[in-house]
Amino acid sequence: MSSTQRQFGVKASVIAFIFMLHFISVVVYAPSKAEVELSTRFCSRSFQALRPSEFRAQPLIIVITPTRKSLTRLPDMTRLAQSLMLVRRLAWVVVESGAVIADPIERLLKRSKLPFCYFTEHSNNAHLKDWRWLGRDSGLKFVIYRFAQFSNRAVVYFADADGAYDIRLFESYIRNVNTLGVWALGLAGAELVVAPRVTQIGIVDGWLSETHSDLEWPLDASGFAINLKVLLRHNKYVKLYSYHRENISLVNCESPVQQCFLLRLGLTRNDAKPFGYNIMPRDVLAWQPITSFRLKEPTKVYSTYDYVIEYDPPKQGWQSNKAYNGTTLTRQKVLKHAV
Repeated sequence: MSSTQRQFGVKASVIAFIFMLHFISVVVYAPSKAEVELSTRFCSRSFQALRPSEFRAQPLIIVITPTRKSLTRLPDMTRLAQSLMLVRRLAWVVVESGAVIADPIERLLKRSKLPFCYFTEHSNNAHLKDWRWLGRDSGLKFVIYRFAQFSNRAVVYFADADGAYDIRLFESYIRNVNTLGVWALGLAGAELVVAPRVTQIGIVDGWLSETHSDLEWPLDASGFAINLKVLLRHNKYVKLYSYHRENISLVNCESPVQQCFLLRLGLTRNDAKPFGYNIMPRDVLAWQPITSFRLKEPTKVYSTYDYVIEYDPPKQGWQSNKAYNGTTLTRQKVLKHAV
């Protein structure tokens, strides 16, 4: 064999070896159980340290927030975090709609210094349109498990990232919910306001709503809060969207999910305590607008100039390889925690 042939053979072997390493790193790599845990859940130490004995005088407020990646998610979550930081004795459960938790959101939660737990809800049930209720459902299941010993010493509230909440909502309303609390919600759906209709003796007998006054519970999720004891004593409640025969299924429920949820918990209007209806002027303390933003040219690739913005440029060529992107994300997550 000539020297030229030997050199060619060596080069071919090196190229084949490099290709094999690349193939193994892209296709064969599988994250360990610990790596998967790091990429799907993080709970702060202060959250893990919460105990029922700390909340004898005043209940803990547990806020559940479903979230998913979008251009407006970071500003929305930043605003919500700044509001919740003003509230005492509060724990925040954030549920990510996706396969892995997002680094910008995790860092935001850590900076807030709030007791929090951040984890994923990765559902293959794409036919279920309301991803927020899937997240709320996962959050509720987690809360029922984590706070099983708290009895009536906690109140659960759903706060969406794009909502706006007055601190009085938490201290004057939510903190005082013994069973079910209801109040006015501004800019919910296509309405200016939806609020409980209250009799002279303080009983909820209907709803102030332009389009849904005929429903038993026309409230959006941020228009009510539930004392934890209601969830704990209702042992049939397992999942809003059931994938198991033994669970309650609301997939085919004809009414809004929040109505199904409250009805399945056995709650009636007699259980509802209205807040804010008898205080003049009648301030709205919870708002549910929709944050909307659209790039001028959605198909154009924009630069973030190395600033942290949750932006996915239009996919091109190899970037559409989901296996590669998934592996890269997992490795980056593990590397970040290892530093």
